[in-house]
Amino acid sequence: MAADSKQVLYTNNNPKPSFTEVCKIRHFKNQYYAMAGYFQLDGSPFNAETILLSSQMKTADETIEKFKRNIRKPLDSCLKVVSKSQPQLFNSLIGNSLFSIALVNFENNIPNVKFVNYKLYKLNGHWTSSPDNVAIPIENPQLFRIGEADAINKFLNANPNYFQILNPETALINLIKLEEQDRPEKVGGPIDVIKIDKTGHFWYSKKPVCED
Repeated sequence: MAADSKQVLYTNNNPKPSFTEVCKIRHFKNQYYAMAGYFQLDGSPFNAETILLSSQMKTADETIEKFKRNIRKPLDSCLKVVSKSQPQLFNSLIGNSLFSIALVNFENNIPNVKFVNYKLYKLNGHWTSSPDNVAIPIENPQLFRIGEADAINKFLNANPNYFQILNPETALINLIKLEEQDRPEKVGGPIDVIKIDKTGHFWYSKKPVCED
């Protein structure tokens, strides 16, 4: 699992975003997760990561289902605020991804990976959000992405054997750097890379502020 560190933050009534460096890969007990997109609104009580942590259950499936229940009302309330305070941002999100989560754990020594992606759409005249559980594969069927990945997709389509040339951690770092060059306004280092298996985890690289 690998991630960049750049988070774009919007504050109520301020059309210009701010940027901060965050740990997008975290773990809680035996579950590991990564998040991408607008999972937090600065100045607002809405924070998808906090809701995810409060939704932790024994398995990844149970955690995702509880998370979807717990986030429904806070997210809808947040969207109402954003539609009024940040209309330009709100309009740019229509039909697009709000935020995505990848959740990994081992159950009976077998890896279990779950993805959830929230999109903004209109229902019965009201704007709402809906989770999409379909993962987004790229060229390698065992490789999935959340967040910005247009440059990564293009590169892997042209270089389908890339992961056979380099070790996985180096390949992931290079791909994220490629995306950063293509979308510097949304993607930025440092890059964190973690290996997860049935015995636990090992960080190939991580920021000092990220938890062990």
